Amino acid sequence: MVMGHKHAKRVWHDGVDFRARCMRCSEEMLRDDVRGEWRLFDPVRDADPTRTEKPDRQSRAG
Repeated sequence: MVMGHKHAKRVWHDGVDFRARCMRCSEEMLRDDVRGEWRLFDPVRDADPTRTEKPDRQSRAG
């Protein structure tokens, strides 16, 4: 059986779009608001200097 990508519940905002990791293959995914769905993040196609890296979980207060 072939399975598609499934975004994780832990989502972050990179300054431009919402992103998450695929629960099946760990690739980064991006919320494509135009298409209304999640797709794989393409660093060339989605290049934007205002994007920030995923926040480190250890840096969170808690």
